[in-house]
Formats: sequence, C-alpha cells, structure tokens
Amino acid sequence: EEKKMKSYTKQSLQQSFKETFNEDSSNVFECGGRFEVLGNHTDHNHGLCLVAACDLTLGAAIKARKDKTIAIYSKGYGLFEVDINNLELDKKDEGSSKAMVQGICSYFKQNKYKIGGFNAYIVSDIAPGAGVSSSAAFEMMICHILNFLYNKNKIDKIFLAKAGQYAENKYCGKASGLLDQIGVVFGGFNYLDFGDINNPVVKNIPFSFNNLHLVIINTGGSHAELSDLYSSIPSDMKEVAYHFGKKVLRDVDEDEFEKFIAENKDHFAPLTTKRAKHFYS
Repeated sequence: EEKKMKSYTKQSLQQSFKETFNEDSSNVFECGGRFEVLGNHTDHNHGLCLVAACDLTLGAAIKARKDKTIAIYSKGYGLFEVDINNLELDKKDEGSSKAMVQGICSYFKQNKYKIGGFNAYIVSDIAPGAGVSSSAAFEMMICHILNFLYNKNKIDKIFLAKAGQYAENKYCGKASGLLDQIGVVFGGFNYLDFGDINNPVVKNIPFSFNNLHLVIINTGGSHAELSDLYSSIPSDMKEVAYHFGKKVLRDVDEDEFEKFIAENKDHFAPLTTKRAKHFYS
C-alpha cells in the first residue's frame, strides 16, 4: 500500500522559516484536521457526536517576538500580520486567517490569559474545502503556540476549543459549534455529549481505523462563501425547538416532535423538518 508522505519535514519548515524571517526558529508544531463520524451539525443544539482526528496536518516553525506583532507566512497564501494591540475586527478581514488570529487573541485577553508576538511559517497538507476542518486546525495551531510561548502550556483543551469557536462566531460570521475544535485539540477518537454546552463531555474511545480507508473527493469547491448556509442549520433546528417552548432540540422529546409532524406535515418548511429529523437520527 502507498501512503502519501507529508509535503514538509521538521527540517524543511525550519529552513523555510529562516529564509522568510532571516532568523532561526525555536520550535516546530503540528496540528491535524478532523473527521465528523456521526452527529455533525448537531453540537449547537446540544447533540451527541463522534469525532476523529485525522493525519492530514499543517506544520509550523515558530519563534517568539519581543514586539506586539504576530507575523504568519502560510505557504501558497503569503504573509499577513496582526497587531495585537488592536484586536478590533475590520469588516473587510471578516472570515480571513487574520480575523481568526485576532479573535483567538481577543478571547485569550478577555479571559486574562497572556498573548504576545511571534513569527510562524506554516505549511498545510489539508486541502481547503475538503471537509476535514482546515480552519479549526489553523485555529488550534495558533492556540497551541500562544499557550506554549506565553502561558506555560497550562490552558486546558476545552478553553482552547472555545477560543477557536469564538473566533469563528465573532470574527468570521460563522455560527459553528464546538465539534471541529474539540476533534482537533483532543486528538484520537472521541464521543462528545453537548448536553451542557459550556462543559461538554469528551470521552476517548479506543477505536482502530486499520481496516478502514477514508476517501476524500476533491470537488474543487470551497466553504468560503457558505457561512450563511451553515448558519441556517442551527437556526432551522432552533425554530422547531422554539415551537415546543424550548431553546434547543436536545430538550424536545423526539416522540412529541414526530407526532406533531405526522399531524402537521406542512407546518415547517421541508428543509427545516429534514434538519430536525437529522438531529434526532
């Protein structure tokens, strides 16, 4: 069997960092994407999920800076900088990598964790739009770097996941739940229960993928322009919940929902009904 080799090595990241920033890096990080196994697009309504980390990764060579600038060169995308003294979102940057970094820094700062400048050279083997959450991998990479450089690696994983979600919600205009970030930051294969949305249960499950091959189809598409469509999923589910006097579908009895739909099949828009059924199934 052939296994695709990574497009980077520790040495190549260090070399590229030196060529880009004219100094040696201090550390190398790696962060992978995630597979939604079951329960995708239910976390925001307090659902149950299975998520697995994947070995499609992005790598980064990094070094702290003494000023208040985060400079990131991403291979294939170029260089951008963030002044961490100014974390207000410029609308023209909404949804960009720069906005993600700003959002994460803002969340750290609001919660009294330290932030600081650094240089990073990043290479990604996660194809954009592949559905394995390149955005969450990037967010968790930034979180790990800030945690390592400025917080002595003492920040817990759930907080890091929430920092990524905050960046998605407030700086990228995407109403995402926590599934992607938790799948990335915890690694392995995990069962997630979002009954308490602020303190989800994360339970590692021993599971081997040795006899399974997950295939990703390159559709040539992108998720970049789909934020409104993604945001409509939790909205539709919550519309159904509100009808039953609840805020989220987790609190609506499935039998009560099915009985109502059987008697009032045209009450909700067809897509809204399908999305509610998806939550339960």
